[in-house]
Parts: sequence; structure tokens; C-alpha cells
Amino acid sequence: MTDRRRFLKVAPAAALPAAAALLSTRLARADDGSAKEFLGSWNTKHDLPLPPGYFHEFVSFADGGVLHETNSFLHATSKVDFGPLGLTAPMWSMVSAADGVGSWERVANGVVNLVFRKMLFDGTTGNHFGDLLVTGTYHSDGRTLSGTGHIRVVGTFEDPTVLVDFGYASSSGIRIA
Repeated sequence: MTDRRRFLKVAPAAALPAAAALLSTRLARADDGSAKEFLGSWNTKHDLPLPPGYFHEFVSFADGGVLHETNSFLHATSKVDFGPLGLTAPMWSMVSAADGVGSWERVANGVVNLVFRKMLFDGTTGNHFGDLLVTGTYHSDGRTLSGTGHIRVVGTFEDPTVLVDFGYASSSGIRIA
């Protein structure tokens, strides 16, 4: 019985340094419950460094760090022509895309890093030729969302080299759910 009492007195003191180390890292998992300012769905507008200049997107941040997006620019029925940007191979003339899937991680109060990918398809053949890769840092106060994303096209799983770097897009949004 005395051993048990001694253990109960020592256990909390032993756990204190571990808890302090965890709190001092500033990095918190998305599912730690303290990132509620991001959880839910957002209606966003993104300003592009290329035509059409902007697009709308719905993006959802789920508990556990899961992210899903769909947008008005590249989607399943889009036929985007990247020819005016100097991308003249046949696959760039009628591009369509899947919804984006990815993850997010809280890096500070009201700040997350995110990454997602969208499969890109040749609109003529339907063949998957690469992925749109977006990485970014976003801020939220629980009502509004803003940030910047880096947009690149990378090859397929077998050859993930960067095919095109479109640069950065600024984003703003409001909560819808």
C-alpha cells in the first residue's frame, strides 16, 4: 500500500516535464481540439497570377487534419486551355480535374499549413497526366479565412517532377458551415 501511495505522489511530477515539452513546441496536431477556428467548410475566392485571374472554391477542414476542396476553375467537367500560357502539348488544351484531397496542420494559434493535390486529366483522351499540387499557409479567426497557396503541376506517381510552376495565389473566404 505504501508503494502505491509513493507512486501516486511521484507520477504527476514525472509527467510535468513531458507536458511542458509538448506545450513549448508550438506545433499542435489538427485533431488536438484547439484548431476549431478552421474546422468546417469555407466559401473562398482565389486571385491567380494567370487567366482567368480568380476562381471560387469550397474547402473543408475536418478533424484529424483532413482537407477536401472543389472549385469553379479546374473540375470534372472543365475544359481549361493552358495554350495561352505557352503550354502547347495536346494534353494542355482541354484540362479537367478531380476534387482536391489533402491535409492540414496547425502551426500556431489561428495559423495552419496545408497541402492538397488534384488529379489532372487530358480532356481529349481522359488520361491522367499529372497532379495540381497546392501548398500554403492560411490564417483564420473563426469567421474569415485568408492565406497564400503555391500552385504547381507535378507529374504522376511514377515521375513526380515539377512540370509547371504557376506561382502563388492569394485567398480569402468566409465560413459556410
